[in-house]
Amino acid sequence: MDIIVSVASPFVQRQFSYILSYQENLQRLETKVQRLEDTKASLEHSVVEAERNGEKIEDIVQNWLKKANATVVETKRLIDIEGHAEVGCCLGQFPNLWTRSQLSKKFEEMIRQISEVLANRNFDRISYRVPSEVTITPP
Repeated sequence: MDIIVSVASPFVQRQFSYILSYQENLQRLETKVQRLEDTKASLEHSVVEAERNGEKIEDIVQNWLKKANATVVETKRLIDIEGHAEVGCCLGQFPNLWTRSQLSKKFEEMIRQISEVLANRNFDRISYRVPSEVTITPP
């Protein structure tokens, strides 16, 4: 019996920690995704400016923007699910503890994923000049 308790105890503690930190994880996720959106918007402004100057955008920058956009979309979808973590009854709304536990765990995973995306945004440069294709023929 002690073996079962020693094995099950960390699992139960972890599940309760997800439930207890649900609101905190949600707020951290919202803050993190806002930071990612701001960083992405700033980089997009630099990309537009570089393209206006006739420069070609580095592939690594384009790939980062795609990854950042996909992460933002996935995070927004996850946050929208957050409203389903409550169960209605005659006395009002009560939290669905199992759903909150699962969502809180997913919030933590998304926070880690966003942190990785933000950490990978260190480019030496975002664009390069394209050689001119104008040929001059001698007279």
